[in-house]
Amino acid sequence: VIIIYCLCHIILAAFMIQSNGYLGEAKSMAVLEISKLGIVLNLFIITIGYIVLYYYYLKTKDKKTKFRIIIKKKRLHIFFSFLLGVSFLFFLLTGIGKAGTSSSSSLSFLFSIFSIKALFPFYYFLGREKKPIYVFNIVIFVLYRLLQGWSGFLFDIFIYELFLYCSKHKDKIKFKNIKIFFYSFLALLFSGVIYQYIYGLKNYIRYEVSKINFLTFRQGLIEITNRLSFFPQATAALQNQEIIKSIYISYSPMPLKEIIAFFRPIMPSFIMTNKIFLSINAIAKQSMVMYPIENTSLNIGIISYAISLFNADLMAGIIWIILLFVSIKAIRIIIKSLEEYQGQLDILYFILLINVYNIGSLETVIASNYIPLLFMFPVLWFLKIFKIYRVKINNREGVIQ
Repeated sequence: VIIIYCLCHIILAAFMIQSNGYLGEAKSMAVLEISKLGIVLNLFIITIGYIVLYYYYLKTKDKKTKFRIIIKKKRLHIFFSFLLGVSFLFFLLTGIGKAGTSSSSSLSFLFSIFSIKALFPFYYFLGREKKPIYVFNIVIFVLYRLLQGWSGFLFDIFIYELFLYCSKHKDKIKFKNIKIFFYSFLALLFSGVIYQYIYGLKNYIRYEVSKINFLTFRQGLIEITNRLSFFPQATAALQNQEIIKSIYISYSPMPLKEIIAFFRPIMPSFIMTNKIFLSINAIAKQSMVMYPIENTSLNIGIISYAISLFNADLMAGIIWIILLFVSIKAIRIIIKSLEEYQGQLDILYFILLINVYNIGSLETVIASNYIPLLFMFPVLWFLKIFKIYRVKINNREGVIQ
């Protein structure tokens, strides 16, 4: 996965150097002021960051926890079906959740707290069994997200299946470095084939155009590369530091705005009365265009995000670092406690780290996708969908007693 991301970054960096301009979601930037050396240096730092991330993952993924959560699959299936049905109905009646829209409702916060999107990755693994209800739930969830105009979750499902296949056949699969690179390149090409159809379908749903316009393979490959890479917009954010700082201070000024945004997805409007303000990722987008943006933002990577945040609000940056490490540790404990066997949910922990690195915003990564689980857990416990056991760990052998 890391190699695929790095390939996308390298491809777009090469195109930027060759064309002397921006690509992808940063193509609205008229002038590339970063030197070729600066582009190469930024690419090098981002690549080294992935290597550090991977070693951090390897070092922390197997740490034991003092708790074990036992799931009752039958009840989990029923709960997921109910929550999916209610969420689907709410979307059909209100249109809330559709990509690119700003619809709102007094009930929106309930569906942010009981988020089917947040529960899905855990259900995909913990509910997995050869039963019709499981297959039905997965198919309906895919339909639900596609009708909302989202497609990124399909890449996650691809990664889940790849992880499950490799885990099942790990004794037979022994890739050398060159083979890993080769297969990653083939996966990127295959993604281009698939995305040339998904892109047209996504835009048909999002923008309600008269017909579905599919892309050519070359266009699909370019779009999926742009979709997976944050390199152009990360570089543009570095170029626009003074503009980002100016917008952050002048637009909806409030202390620690980026930290307050962490609670925005889960707080009801009658408690958090002002939710209309731009966070760093949205400000980065605004700095690249001449028109007011609405309900959109950019992934600029954790490095450009951190630089932008510290430059605009030093105290918010310090608190962000604390929240970042506390959140990652807490979610890792939850993930390891839910495992039915060692390593079952390693991919979820890995995706958490990748998303933090690629996006940076705790609002987008943590608050929208993991905090809802903390609200759901008491309900799941009350419905006896799971039980929590405290376990003793043999420090020498790491065996649950």
